[in-house]
Amino acid sequence: MNETVFGMIIGELLAQKRKTDFSVPVIVAVGGGGKTASLFNLASFFADSGSSVVITTTTHIRDPRFEAEKRRYDHLVIDPDMSLRESEKNNTHPDGTTHPDGTTHQDGITILGSGEITEGRRISGIHSDRVASLCRHFGAVLVEADGSRGLPVKAPAAHEPMISTSATMVLGLIGLDCLGKPMDENTVHRIELFSLVAGCRPGETIRPDHLASLARSEDGLFKGTPVDALRVIVFNKADILSSDTEAGRSVEARLRELFSRRNQAWDAAIICSHREGRAKLLSN
Repeated sequence: MNETVFGMIIGELLAQKRKTDFSVPVIVAVGGGGKTASLFNLASFFADSGSSVVITTTTHIRDPRFEAEKRRYDHLVIDPDMSLRESEKNNTHPDGTTHPDGTTHQDGITILGSGEITEGRRISGIHSDRVASLCRHFGAVLVEADGSRGLPVKAPAAHEPMISTSATMVLGLIGLDCLGKPMDENTVHRIELFSLVAGCRPGETIRPDHLASLARSEDGLFKGTPVDALRVIVFNKADILSSDTEAGRSVEARLRELFSRRNQAWDAAIICSHREGRAKLLSN
């Protein structure tokens, strides 16, 4: 079984909640860069554990068929009707086939979208209220619900993120390559909003304390998260923090100091490097 460390940590956090709250995990990724990598990492973990998995989006994702980095999946399904609200759905296509939420699941990893966007080679998402129905047919539902234009950190606009009310866990992604950089459009998506929620002025150096403010704010990293969903901060790209340098040790120590204890804003914090296949809990 090819279990990833990141997947094992997420699995342990889910196991603590699964006892009473849900049967099928619905894991939603929001925030900065690393959402897609996190979800495909988890998809492999669940698939290797024997679960059928669907990866979808309520915004859009890059089409894996055209990515230089080959991602693992078994099926790709494009269903235009999945863009409709649940109340508007019609369970049968004109050709007599059934919707993904009206049939039994497919084994392995399925990628589900409502359309193909030729420009940018992306897949458009499904309506957020269609996410819950996928739990009837898959053992794990993974949803990308936010966009960041590939930048490591962001603050959400009024219409963001598009989180399903059925979410059992929300992953708030932050790329550690934002630290030590000036707060500008080269590093932050929606700099005006980030300045408000993180207390970081344009041009100011981004510090761990700013990320803590982003995570705590009701208009920040976990905006729109269902009350009962687990909130997990994921600090991606830990490989840029070399433990062999004083600076790297100092940054990790400060992150641990800020995020080691759960509170009302988050339930756990993970620092990881998907590229190197390593991860660890910062929180107790």
